[in-house]
Order: sequence, then structure tokens, then C-alpha cells
Amino acid sequence: LSTHTMSHKGSDDVENVELANLMKEKTPMCLVNELARYNKIQHQYRLTSEQGPAHKKLFTVTLKLGEEEYSAEGASIKKAQHLAASDALKSTAYKHPPPKASRNNRLGKSELCLLTS
Repeated sequence: LSTHTMSHKGSDDVENVELANLMKEKTPMCLVNELARYNKIQHQYRLTSEQGPAHKKLFTVTLKLGEEEYSAEGASIKKAQHLAASDALKSTAYKHPPPKASRNNRLGKSELCLLTS
């Protein structure tokens, strides 16, 4: 893992670096799931549009995160879901859960998220 040096460390910069580090380990969809659980809110992905010929489809997915909505397009439903989740993580007003210390023993939650996504 590489570390990045910043010329000024505002709280937004630190939060963005922490978010970037978390995203290396976990998928955006997994992080949205954790964020929703942490804030005790519902989240749901909805396929809102499907365009183009069968060999070159473009899917639009909308993520409803509590009262917020984020839409994204992708070549597959999964890619659109990941993009919507990434947008939500960057823009949400909801509080992010604190990062957990990694454990080297057993299969951790980050690995489970990777297996289920």
C-alpha cells in the first residue's frame, strides 16, 4: 500500500483519503450497505432504464439511500450499481461509519462483502 502526502490536511482531505483507502478493500456497494446499517436507514437499488441493442445495452440504476437518490449508467447492472454506490459515498450527507481495525485471522467482513458482491 502506498501512502500519500498532502500539503494541507483539512478534515475533508483526511476523510477522502480514508474513504479511498476503504474503497481499495471493499466494494462501493458493500460500503453503502455498512453506511446504511450505521445510520439505521434503508437502501435499495432499482433498475430505472435499459437502452440500446442486446449486444450493447446501457443500464441506469437508481440507489435510494434513506431520503437521498443517486443514479448511474453502466454497461451492466452491476457496473451501474457500483457507480451509483460510489456517487452516494462521495456525496451523501449521512455519517460514514468509523473504519474498523483489520484482523488477520478468519474471513473478515471486507472479504465477505467481496464474496457477496
